[in-house]
Amino acid sequence: MMKRTTFGKICVGTAALACAWAVAAPQAQAAGWNYSWDSFADGTGNRNQNGGDGRHSVGYQSDYEFFGMAVLEDLEADTITFAFNTNLNIDGWYSNGAQDKNIGIGDLFINLDPTKSFTEVEGTESLLAVRFAKSNDSGLSGTGLFSNVVGSDVTNVNNGWQSYSDYQNYVNSKGGSFEYIDGLSNSAAMSYLGQHGESVVQAGSGTKLGDVNVTTDALTLGAMGLDFTGAASAAGLNSPALGTQTYAVSFARSLLPAGELNWMAHVMAECANDIMGTSGSFAAVPPAEEEVPEPTALAALALLGVGMLGARKRRA
Repeated sequence: MMKRTTFGKICVGTAALACAWAVAAPQAQAAGWNYSWDSFADGTGNRNQNGGDGRHSVGYQSDYEFFGMAVLEDLEADTITFAFNTNLNIDGWYSNGAQDKNIGIGDLFINLDPTKSFTEVEGTESLLAVRFAKSNDSGLSGTGLFSNVVGSDVTNVNNGWQSYSDYQNYVNSKGGSFEYIDGLSNSAAMSYLGQHGESVVQAGSGTKLGDVNVTTDALTLGAMGLDFTGAASAAGLNSPALGTQTYAVSFARSLLPAGELNWMAHVMAECANDIMGTSGSFAAVPPAEEEVPEPTALAALALLGVGMLGARKRRA
């Protein structure tokens, strides 16, 4: 079972991130899913969702608003699943200001050594990336789970924000409230993330560990027990609506080290119009059980041994 870690007071720097992991608390859980939440009023973009008027602003009607993440670990099925509730379609939205006329969701980054910042683990085995959106600007050639990755900033070709301050100032001017990583103060989150806007994997980096499965069908997700609306209500979160898009990506737990794994994960729009992240730990994989012969099989072997001994005596 995945356990969520909630961070206490954090100073800037690696030592502070290490201290943060000493303060742990269970995450809201339902049907095995662990939910975390982003601000519902910090995704900038045209208000084309949930009955919006098309004007540029922030909030639950913005094309790029992120609402929440959920994680499900199933050791018996050897599966880890990350799910996202957002207004951003998995294939992106048309944007005349983007170089390829499309702005999509970036790659999911998972840091397996969250005592270190994102920048510190780039290019190492501790930093994983899941490419699940085929149409984004990732430097990876296909979908899958990858290690040894380096992040890349593609905001300049996606009509995006060029700095944290520009983004924050706009959100504040529209009466919004920005958040980066659930459980981290915004200053600590920016310190952890480092350079602004690294939403996808840099071309030439990354070693593929295995394939991923992407699920967008609402009935399939519901059958898996995923329920962002119910979880938000249980958490006392009030919003006229949640995201118009829900999708999930799964990969094999056996692709990761077998021991208990602390992690921090985040994902952002290619334009950096919104970012959301969470943290937790994956349980250690139980050692494989040794096969013990059934009593009937042991008895049969014993009788066979006695019979062979008798035959040798008769021949003697």
